[in-house]
Amino acid sequence: MSFASPVSDKEWRARDDADTLARAEEIKADKTRLDTAQAAATKMAEDKAEEAAAMRKVADKGYPPGSKNRAGDASQERSDGFNVGQRLGKRTL
Repeated sequence: MSFASPVSDKEWRARDDADTLARAEEIKADKTRLDTAQAAATKMAEDKAEEAAAMRKVADKGYPPGSKNRAGDASQERSDGFNVGQRLGKRTL
């Protein structure tokens, strides 16, 4: 049994990209397959938008826009003395 010689990461990536581009051309040449892929992409984008909205709600802790209690407001101090958004290792006095 013979094994192919190892290839560099750069060469592997180039080969993988070439395979990906070839598959994309196959999909683009098949109208039914392209239409199905585009419909799936639309659905995936909608799902991700819903997921992002839910994540934003968690990140904002349900506070309305402009509220001083929104996540990421550097003036919001936590009980451990750190401010939200502050780098670790620096405390406010």
